[in-house]
Amino acid sequence: GIGRRTIGVVWGPAIQNGGGPGLGRGYCGAADGATRADRIKRILSENLSPSEMEVVDHSGGCEGGTVEIYIASSKFAGLSKVLQHRKVNGLLKEELKSLHALSLRTKAE
Repeated sequence: GIGRRTIGVVWGPAIQNGGGPGLGRGYCGAADGATRADRIKRILSENLSPSEMEVVDHSGGCEGGTVEIYIASSKFAGLSKVLQHRKVNGLLKEELKSLHALSLRTKAE
């Protein structure tokens, strides 16, 4: 499981845009039926070919929630934790716009 250890927390613009628990614009899920966790897994899988990955969406997919990600990939080899996190944040740029917080753990293989 993901556990309780948090390496990095990134705060998104959801609060500034009227998001956050109970304050969102009523958005939950996508028109195609894919959950936020599904979309995140697809993006990370396609770009990082992870050997391990876990994505937990604590918001139920509604705008403004919190997502925890653990990902291990050989594409992180030689990168510092900061650069690993930047790589993931760059890939998830659009998804981060609707999040309140992201708990991210990465591992180079």
